Formats: sequence, structure tokens, C-alpha cells
Amino acid sequence: MDPPAPPKLDDRTRALLARAERRVAGRDANQEIDRERTRQRIAYGRSLSYEVVMGPQHGFAYLATVVAPKLAEYMRNKKMSAYNCRGVFVSLFVGADLYLIEAPTFFDAVREAEGLDEAGWRVRVAAWERLG
Repeated sequence: MDPPAPPKLDDRTRALLARAERRVAGRDANQEIDRERTRQRIAYGRSLSYEVVMGPQHGFAYLATVVAPKLAEYMRNKKMSAYNCRGVFVSLFVGADLYLIEAPTFFDAVREAEGLDEAGWRVRVAAWERLG
């Protein structure tokens, strides 16, 4: 069976994926996520993976308007914050590949795409955390 064709990605999604810590084959996901958990734990004293499957119908808007708020809520429920999220990473499945993206990098990409300064970003995150 042939691997799935790579999805067509918008520019912002491609830019985010270019900032990933690593790109690996999706078939190796369990091993690679475990490896990243260990790396995060050593570097930051904690480790949390947030797994997301990006379907062919999804683009960066999905990541910014659905995934980012849910990630912020998930972190709040874990007694963490999107402001201080070292040790948290997004395991983003895109087609046959897995991209490991540190949460600060993920949130920075969303903030930049939204054109928010630090104050605007704090307002946005606070709103997401209140909704949860």
C-alpha cells in the first residue's frame, strides 16, 4: 500500500512545520513521542505531549482557532499556563508524518499570525483559560 499523498498546506502551516523540533515518520510515533518526553523531562523537569491530527480539510486557521484554545485549556487543567509552557510539546500528525513542536513555538506562531503584541496575547490566553 502506498503512503498517503502529502496534504496541501497553507503558507502559515508550512511555516509552523518548518519550526518543528523534529519531523519523523508517523509509523514511529510512539517511540518518537516517548523520546521527546524524555528530552523535555531532562531539559525542563516536566513533559507533556498534546496530540493533534491535522486532516486534509484543516489549515492554520484550525490550529489557531480550535487547537490553540483547547491546548491552553488542557494546560490550565494540568495546572500549567500557556505563558510558561516549557516541557509541553505538540505532536502534530500531518499526512504520514509527525511533527514535534514545542508549545512555546506553537503559541508564538499563533500569536504572530494573529498580529498580537504581548498585551494582546495575554488577553487572548486569559479568555481561552476562562472558557475552560
